[in-house]
Amino acid sequence: MSRNNRCLMLLISAGLLAGGCKNYESTGNRQQQRMNQTQDEYGKHFTHMVDNAILRDMSLADFHFIPHSSELSGIGAARLERMAKLLNVYGGTVNYVARETDQAMITKRLDHVREYLTLSGCDMDHVTIQVGISGGNGGPAEEAVAAYRASAIGAASGGSSNTPGAPSALSGTGN
Repeated sequence: MSRNNRCLMLLISAGLLAGGCKNYESTGNRQQQRMNQTQDEYGKHFTHMVDNAILRDMSLADFHFIPHSSELSGIGAARLERMAKLLNVYGGTVNYVARETDQAMITKRLDHVREYLTLSGCDMDHVTIQVGISGGNGGPAEEAVAAYRASAIGAASGGSSNTPGAPSALSGTGN
């Protein structure tokens, strides 16, 4: 191959490479702009829905903490960050729904929740933090107990079902 042909091939390759990079970069920028525009358009509606759900529920669970630790997980910190703003306006009770049985761990987790809310600027004079299920007007307790007893967990723990048609713990079939 002659020197002129090599130079020509080099110039063509460099031109294609440079042109391809610019095109890829502009396509990526366009996609990012579309994503940002969509988030701006619709995100405000989701924020209000999430705020209403948080105000209704006001609860934390074990998965909001790092396993075997009293430290908040990323999702727990994000939930408390938003909850702090709402609690600062409306006040309320934060309920920790614990399946954890270690009382010392539960106490440490509640202390971390209190500390996090305080550091987030929440006025703790109007906030209560407790262990328990969230309030609200859910179903009657009798229905919850019957459903629990009918479930595999309730059956395994020796619970019996008073609900007609519920699976029997002994036979694995209905009554």
